[in-house]
Amino acid sequence: MGFGFTWLPEAQIHAELTCGSLRQLPLREGATREIPLYLILANPDFAGPGVKRLTEIIKDSANLYSID
Repeated sequence: MGFGFTWLPEAQIHAELTCGSLRQLPLREGATREIPLYLILANPDFAGPGVKRLTEIIKDSANLYSID
């Protein structure tokens, strides 16, 4: 019937929100969700430059969605 709901990152559905094919529901409670994200390096002292750079990219990307 064309109805449903889900929680998605706003950046991921920006175009759909802009054109109106998706709309944000005006919920009093539960409008946002927090999901813990863990990044674990087994041996950070031995991580190469590629792993270190990927770690920075992941941390920077996660900070885009941070509420703090």
